[in-house]
Amino acid sequence: MSLLGSAGRAEGMSALFRAVEKRFGNLESLREPASVGVITADELRREDLEALFEHRAAAVHVKGFYPAAAAAALAARLELMETTNWEISSGRGLESSDVTSISVPFNVALGKGPEAVEAYFAAARALQRRLRAPPAPGAPPLLPPIDQLRLELDELWPHGARAARDARGRAFLPGLPRIMRGPTRSLAGFVHVDDLAPLRAARGLFSANAYLRMPPAGGALAVYPLAVRTRWDFYRHAATLSGLMGQGAAAQDALRRALPPPLRVRPAPGDLVLLCAQRPHAAEGFPVGTRVSMQSFVTHERGQALTLDT
Repeated sequence: MSLLGSAGRAEGMSALFRAVEKRFGNLESLREPASVGVITADELRREDLEALFEHRAAAVHVKGFYPAAAAAALAARLELMETTNWEISSGRGLESSDVTSISVPFNVALGKGPEAVEAYFAAARALQRRLRAPPAPGAPPLLPPIDQLRLELDELWPHGARAARDARGRAFLPGLPRIMRGPTRSLAGFVHVDDLAPLRAARGLFSANAYLRMPPAGGALAVYPLAVRTRWDFYRHAATLSGLMGQGAAAQDALRRALPPPLRVRPAPGDLVLLCAQRPHAAEGFPVGTRVSMQSFVTHERGQALTLDT
């Protein structure tokens, strides 16, 4: 098929989605009630996890989850490590993003082929050992916040929690350090989802974010109280919601105009925030400073252990 033919088919599909949305779309009908908000607590609790997994809460903010002094020390160590920039898709193709990470997520390695996958698992074990190493000679080993999260989830959740594993039994990296430095490309951030699947109480993909350093201003987490609960919910709004999968300026602007006002969480160093990765969300930018965090995906499936991976 010629490039012209492909472009024509793509434009035809776009026109179809616009027509469907014009006739059947109503994003306001997907807006969550005010009761679906952010739960704030001083410790991780089973009842809050249940509310999040059943989509009765949009996010859970645990203040002081990790000691502030340990967060500052770990952030300083992470800033000295080699990082990789995450490329993003825009109208101009792949471009550098605001996010750098130590190691890469599995889906990035998978897209680069078998050798990159083998390197991912080798790097995962090496990074875990490095993160847990004593911060100074004679000091005790360090418990990174994602390890602490995994332990607490295992103790709190009826079916426990563990690192996800591949078909060969190899453990995925349960948490990935991320570093953002100001000035970021966008102060509003990139509104996106990590999974387009409709919200269901029996299964879901969630994101856990432990914050180690925050910029002096900005850097909040925005979670949009929007619930896509059926495939039809998505299809009848596909013209707008397709912008969740790319960083094109026009699509992002259209999203922000159409979505309800976000719930904003401004965490402090040591805080933990969990949210459903199937809801639109964004890490807001900042003009100066650095944001250092560790992130993990938590998969919930009713009746099974929670699994963590990146």
